[in-house]
Amino acid sequence: MASNKPKNCAAVSPRLKQPITLHDLEECLDILADVISRSGDVAELRFPLWRRLEKEIENMRESDRIKADIRERATHV
Repeated sequence: MASNKPKNCAAVSPRLKQPITLHDLEECLDILADVISRSGDVAELRFPLWRRLEKEIENMRESDRIKADIRERATHV
């Protein structure tokens, strides 16, 4: 019998004491995609969570880009 537990979603990860990574968020989005694809008529009820995860991923990528820009500029001072 297959387990219904998420594979390694950061929200239920034993690594909760560690920062959530971009990989964690991407993995959660993959899991949510699977859940939504099997949700039938109630799939749209999960769209807010999808949007939130996408926004968090976007924010993390932007933060990473800003940090890289800062490091780049700091090396030219």
